[in-house]
Amino acid sequence: MSWPQIKDWVELVSKLALPFVLAWVGLLLVRDIEVRKAGVGRASEFKQKWADSFFDTSHEFMKSTERYMSILNQLQGMSNPNSPFGTKLQEE
Repeated sequence: MSWPQIKDWVELVSKLALPFVLAWVGLLLVRDIEVRKAGVGRASEFKQKWADSFFDTSHEFMKSTERYMSILNQLQGMSNPNSPFGTKLQEE
């Protein structure tokens, strides 16, 4: 085979192979993007669950703190904190 014939064959093979190579590279990129997207989704879901749990826990803590502060305020304002009502508050 002469050089011009080899050149023609190389051009023909490159023209036929180019769409397949591009499709293969495209599939690799799509697969990589999907793997990364799934990882980000899992991390985001974990952060959302953690934030919701933290909010619920801090809300319960604030409710408990408000309750105890109001009990202590009532006990402080009582003339006899050892009365039956005061004793009941102290037991809580």
